[in-house]
Amino acid sequence: TYQSFQRVFSVAVSPWAYDAIVEGFIGQFKDQDLKVSGISASTLGTDLNSDFDQEDPYNREDNKEFTVDALKQLSEEFGNIMIDGGNAYTLGYVSHILNMPLDGSRYLRASQAIPFMGMVLHGYVQYAGSPTNMEGDTAYEILKIIENGAAPYFMLSYQNTNELKEFAYLSDYYSVNFQIWLDDIREIYEVLNEALKDVQDVTITSHEFIDGERVLTKDEAVQKMIADVAAQTAYTKAYNSALITAIKTAATGGLVTIPEGHQYLKADGSVNMEGIIGFDLFTFEQEFNADNEGKFESGFDTVIDDHTIVYEVYGDSVGFILNYNNFDVTVTVNGTEYTVGALDFVKISVATQD
Repeated sequence: TYQSFQRVFSVAVSPWAYDAIVEGFIGQFKDQDLKVSGISASTLGTDLNSDFDQEDPYNREDNKEFTVDALKQLSEEFGNIMIDGGNAYTLGYVSHILNMPLDGSRYLRASQAIPFMGMVLHGYVQYAGSPTNMEGDTAYEILKIIENGAAPYFMLSYQNTNELKEFAYLSDYYSVNFQIWLDDIREIYEVLNEALKDVQDVTITSHEFIDGERVLTKDEAVQKMIADVAAQTAYTKAYNSALITAIKTAATGGLVTIPEGHQYLKADGSVNMEGIIGFDLFTFEQEFNADNEGKFESGFDTVIDDHTIVYEVYGDSVGFILNYNNFDVTVTVNGTEYTVGALDFVKISVATQD
């Protein structure tokens, strides 16, 4: 990486050396006579580097072939292989993946994320995202775990955690204290185990974004009612004024007959249409509403249609409604209405909805 030998952090092994390293490792492992059920190959699942040696260069495509051969050797020897990331060429040789991407970039110009790898791999390979305790919002991460069918994953330290922040390369591990996380880990595991324990061996058969309605707080509901009344009052006043003007204009043109001495407004404030002949009220209303569409809305739009509510089905019997909003929502799925809490989910039986 730095055109010189580095002992830590920036070491990049030339692809041609993989075969010798793997064979040597397997030989030494056999000499130790260790009984294991699997092994982690870590960054063999994420990284591809070139070797720009002038006499014997290798590009990334060459490295891919060396990586596949290495994983094949390890798989034949140890059976279960764990890797990071999960690049496509590794999937035929691994049974566990860590740090698999569960979310999109969340950049401003990105649209929405779908659990593509989860929809492909679930039921065939075990996988997890980045450590749950290292995420900024564990509630959001739990929803992503369920949406992807992933397992919870934690990175923890039992002691000396305070020392990590003093070391530049390890200061990122600020949220790994075992004692602090123990109760949360137990709670998160119980939630996810209850949600996903009966769908471990089935595929994700459906994933869609659905619309819902925001559940207003008591204060918001009062404010909405006041705003709705004000908007309706403004609409009625404008409607009545335009209707009277339209009737008078039509009467002036001889298109409408109005009784002599006609009073345009009733006691309740509505327009008096009694005795008026020839006025097309239906057409007037259609044109008035078209001209004023959206003008008299109260501003409390409760419809949620921004791809923040997900409906997903595992197999043919288990469904999840995931709410990525910071407020409660109501949704209708297969004719049944559900209320889903903020950054929460509801598990439903799809079979009973048919």
